[in-house]
Amino acid sequence: MGFKSIAAKRRPPEDAIQQANRSGYMDSNALFYIPIYKFTGTNNWMSVPVMALDDETFHMFTAAKDLVLKDEELKPDKEGKYIINIEALKLDYFYPAIDTPEEFEMPAEVMEARKEKRKLKALAKDAVFVDGIQDPKRYYYVEDGKLRILQGDKEIVADHIEIIYGRKAVNVEALELGHPYLELPDTVAEKFESVLLGKNLALVLEGTSLLSGTGYYKLNMDVPAGMWNRVKEYFEDFGDSGNIKGWLTGYPGTVAGILRIPILD
Repeated sequence: MGFKSIAAKRRPPEDAIQQANRSGYMDSNALFYIPIYKFTGTNNWMSVPVMALDDETFHMFTAAKDLVLKDEELKPDKEGKYIINIEALKLDYFYPAIDTPEEFEMPAEVMEARKEKRKLKALAKDAVFVDGIQDPKRYYYVEDGKLRILQGDKEIVADHIEIIYGRKAVNVEALELGHPYLELPDTVAEKFESVLLGKNLALVLEGTSLLSGTGYYKLNMDVPAGMWNRVKEYFEDFGDSGNIKGWLTGYPGTVAGILRIPILD
């Protein structure tokens, strides 16, 4: 019933590994089962489970030792195999009549799947929005006053919003979606707009009244209704003609103070 030595240290044989890790047997948090011995008259194995503590750490344990390992501490050997030493578990003490394994090979696909999960988790951490319906997922970030959209190995960076067919969109030709513009989800549009406003919104001089000599100022970009309602009473509509036109304010200091924006002459 013992194991054959197939390397410098004893490892479970392949058939035992396959039986111990057969479909339907594994716990939802188990990454792998290390077979120790087969129950008499069955194909079932007494095994030590390798349990995920989280996406970065896993452990194995016996009454003698809880062996905790971090994924990033494990490096594949020259053959691309993840070989893990388990002598610290002291299996030979608990099973003295059995040639217990001293190490085992963690399947590379298990390690790669966990690595990919950590990558996706890191991508989602700072994202304003994650579109999980898309394959691959589409991640939206607002960084340094710009919008970055990442999908698979492609990404675009936009510094402004365009109105396409009455909808807020950005140019995404670099994503190769088959169409040049992408409508922004409401959450993304609101966040990006607020950043653009905070970065670029200002009062600019439109002109001086020929009747009173008063300097009249306009907002250099459209603002959300809630913001406009806070200052609308300080503006008046000069219409579409003349040396000054549109919605202007003769109280730039008051408006700038309310909105906390600069005045540009």
